[in-house]
Amino acid sequence: MALTDVENSYLSMLKEYWIEEGVQNLVARNSRVLPKFDVLRVVGKEQCIAVSSEFGGAISGDYTKALANVAQQGEVQAFHYTPGKLFSLYKVSPDEYAVSKNYDGATMKIEGVKHAKSVDRVRKVLSGTGLYGRGYGELCVIGATTALSTSADTTYTIPFNAYMQISNGMSLAFKATVDGAEAATMTVTSKVAYSGGATAQITVRGDAAYTPAATDILAFAGATVLQNGNQVPRFPVGLAGAFPTVANRTGATWTTFIGNSYYGVNRSKDVNGLCGAYVNDKANNVSKKVTLKKALRIADAMGSKANLIVLNDIDWEELSAEIESQNLYYSNVKDGRGKRDAGIGLSNIDVNFYTSLVERVVPDPFCPKGTFYVLDTDTIKFLSFYNTEFVKNDKSAAEEPGKVMNLNETEGAEKNSVDDPFQALIDDYLSSEPAHDMDGVATVISMRIRGTFAALNPSVNVVGHFYATAGDNDINDAA
Repeated sequence: MALTDVENSYLSMLKEYWIEEGVQNLVARNSRVLPKFDVLRVVGKEQCIAVSSEFGGAISGDYTKALANVAQQGEVQAFHYTPGKLFSLYKVSPDEYAVSKNYDGATMKIEGVKHAKSVDRVRKVLSGTGLYGRGYGELCVIGATTALSTSADTTYTIPFNAYMQISNGMSLAFKATVDGAEAATMTVTSKVAYSGGATAQITVRGDAAYTPAATDILAFAGATVLQNGNQVPRFPVGLAGAFPTVANRTGATWTTFIGNSYYGVNRSKDVNGLCGAYVNDKANNVSKKVTLKKALRIADAMGSKANLIVLNDIDWEELSAEIESQNLYYSNVKDGRGKRDAGIGLSNIDVNFYTSLVERVVPDPFCPKGTFYVLDTDTIKFLSFYNTEFVKNDKSAAEEPGKVMNLNETEGAEKNSVDDPFQALIDDYLSSEPAHDMDGVATVISMRIRGTFAALNPSVNVVGHFYATAGDNDINDAA
């Protein structure tokens, strides 16, 4: 509202008052789970680890029978990991630098805002399909046959964990299968306001007319490359690659999938050992607590030091309600006079369904709804060529609610400081190249992530499916 009680001739002398320095961060928070995994700096064309599966059959009370099986000693194989790729770019012109180089000219350097956005793009994608996918940029099964148009926007309803990773201007693609070629590409034009359910809507504009099948896969464009007749993943490979549930691990589709080499290993010879155990209660109408109990029992039997349960935040609400109905309050004697405090342990709950204690349940909106993981985090690493600690750590407490609210606080820049960390100081994950437009020369800053998630010992981790409910994202089960 304009200042109507000030004469117009004096309005031009009044200043604007900025409530806070920096730029307020309006995007969703980053993953609580990503910081749980260590970044392991690596070199070489491949990163290898040997694994021993099964233990052979040369045992009997009869020496001759044991001798007959002496050749059955189990197998030792080696994973040969290779890094995936993510690129995030922004352009800075000399004018943008000049007009905002200190706090007299701008509340924050333009370059700083662009850099923060570039980092956040990486964090969102790595937190989602990077951590939970198979490397093909897959987001969800589209579940609709609405045709793409080049002249009008098309609206699609997608799972919220996919919606979290998408921003206006991104390029997406339809594919017939997760590992298939792109059948059509599109650009995101808007994200429809989210109302709190398991799904949300986006609008897109097609690069060409195309009518998807309901089983088509929505994915990030440019996530695969054709090599030797096959589409090879370019994105980092995540938990769905290490602990696959394609076709619910049954039938001909699964047999074909698991027979394919995974980083040089034939995992069909010992699925539980080389892919982690799988608990499938999609068709069993049992509580989430019962399903988790099965998973924890298996993890304990495999010698896991399981210290993390990861599940979608909506699944967490239902699980916490189950636990709450049986053990809502706890009491603690505070002093000798018997004063007691009562509280509800929902955000920091200890789940002890079996002899193994899992100290932390972490709800993650980036995790596909309906899927959960029981993990030994010591056995999972992010193998990276470059310094990527900044990606997993945005300086907000992983287990606490909230996010970094002010982009100026994200990297701790000081007023008018020549040490402003948003300067394009070229670290090993950054590179620059010249560019130009009608206003003159500029610089394109390229941020690159080269890495993949590796399960050093898959056997001590468990993946599972809860009883199927509306809004589940079954992308990890799609072929």
